[in-house]
Amino acid sequence: SVVHVLSELASCISSAVSADGYRLYLPDAADDNNLCLYLGFEANECQRIGKALLPCLVAKTKEPMRLSRGDPNFPTKGIGDVDHLLLEPIVQPDGALVAVLEMWRSGESGFHEEDEEIATSYLVWGGIALHYARLYMSMSKTKETI
Repeated sequence: SVVHVLSELASCISSAVSADGYRLYLPDAADDNNLCLYLGFEANECQRIGKALLPCLVAKTKEPMRLSRGDPNFPTKGIGDVDHLLLEPIVQPDGALVAVLEMWRSGESGFHEEDEEIATSYLVWGGIALHYARLYMSMSKTKETI
């Protein structure tokens, strides 16, 4: 499924930028203004997160965001020992938002422009691959109905 591919892509990107962990946020099918935190390999394993979080801002602007502890926009609650965040929108070639990838690091070493460039390059190719996967699935469904 597309969600499984997104999860694998997120894992690869997280590893490529040496993140300590990641979360994948998907658009809420019931409300375009909300995101769901992806919890597992089944599309229904999502938890609604509301509108006020950084992933929602990245979803709205479709621009990456890098933050470190001390930044006025850095979350103050529920972040644990996380010191640095990198959030990346996953966007299809037509501009449609597919997901938001949130990665984090603890300790002194924050994310840098190079990390953002690595993530963005993975996401460009991943977005194209997802677009073609969706086209293939759509064509397969059309063939079944003929």
